[in-house]
Amino acid sequence: MSALLSTLSPPPQSSSAFSWASSLLLGLSLLLLSSCAGIRPVSVKFFTDHRHAVLMEDLVYPVGISGMRVVVPAGFVTDYASVPPELMPTLGRNQSFQDAAVVHDFLYWTQPVSRSFADQIFEKAMIESGVRTWPRSPMSIIVRMRGESAWITNQRERAQGLPKYLTLEQRQNLPAGISWPDYRQQLYAQGHRDPAAWAKVRLR
Repeated sequence: MSALLSTLSPPPQSSSAFSWASSLLLGLSLLLLSSCAGIRPVSVKFFTDHRHAVLMEDLVYPVGISGMRVVVPAGFVTDYASVPPELMPTLGRNQSFQDAAVVHDFLYWTQPVSRSFADQIFEKAMIESGVRTWPRSPMSIIVRMRGESAWITNQRERAQGLPKYLTLEQRQNLPAGISWPDYRQQLYAQGHRDPAAWAKVRLR
């Protein structure tokens, strides 16, 4: 199972002044340590709701020249939940934005770093993927203002054991004409859960 790798330490979860300053400095570092690599697009399969999709291969995002690497494993189901629904019609067809959003979704689901740091990585991914100032700038502002709801929902669903991962066999044999919410409930009833390693994902 692919892991989330890094040579940087994430900002502490504490809300102290020191933590805030550390988060700010790390965010500035991410913006300064820029490269043109971006994210290599990967193949996905969409469910019938046309919003949820499962990755058919690992999506790898090398964060600039920082040495940090975010690896979203094949089988992860992205629903762009961290993106306000009303913006999806405008942004959903932008491949560069979609790739950055998958990274953001994975960080919001596994939560190996603070929410603010995940948002900073999202902005960095959009910059390196060539997303223009519009919609990048307003999108960055909106996720910071409204991302808490998705963050809390993900915490609750993970605690319940709801899956966000499909095995190779499952993604190669997706039932026809089914939405992700329905299929997810079927999998949950059958005892399917996310890989245990996901509970231990950390940036280090």
